[in-house]
Amino acid sequence: SRALSARAGVEVWLKLESLQETGSFKPRGGLNAVLSLTDDERRRGIVAASAGNHALGIAHAAMAAGVSGTLLFVQANASPAKLAKLRTYPVRVELVGDTYEAADEAAREHASVTGAVYVSAYDDVRIVAGHGTVGLEIHEELADLDAVVVPTGGGALTAGIAVALK
Repeated sequence: SRALSARAGVEVWLKLESLQETGSFKPRGGLNAVLSLTDDERRRGIVAASAGNHALGIAHAAMAAGVSGTLLFVQANASPAKLAKLRTYPVRVELVGDTYEAADEAAREHASVTGAVYVSAYDDVRIVAGHGTVGLEIHEELADLDAVVVPTGGGALTAGIAVALK
């Protein structure tokens, strides 16, 4: 970014994960998690909770891997644009509460009752490893760098990039 580089006084490069099909980096972890499932786990189905982006990543991954039986609990006040995009995937969506915590509680409860595989947005080694591919790509393109700045929500992207770059 010439403009940011000029303002910062250093060379600044951007990795625009917003250009991914779902609008974020989330399919990286979703694909890694879904492709890591055993045949038995795929048959049992996938369940996840989200404010929007993780659900899109899991929905995209489930569709790409041909896994049916995906149920996503999304907080009811999620972005209408994310909900509209989510509804284009062959998954079931349940709107629950007004917080991520409410959606997460419903997802975990569903998994414990049905045996579906719960995939956390941030506390799952498969998700973290998949997001770490961002770090691998950064290293491939810019092996000699001084710093990487990562926006942090739940921490899975930050953790994955840190492990990959270390």
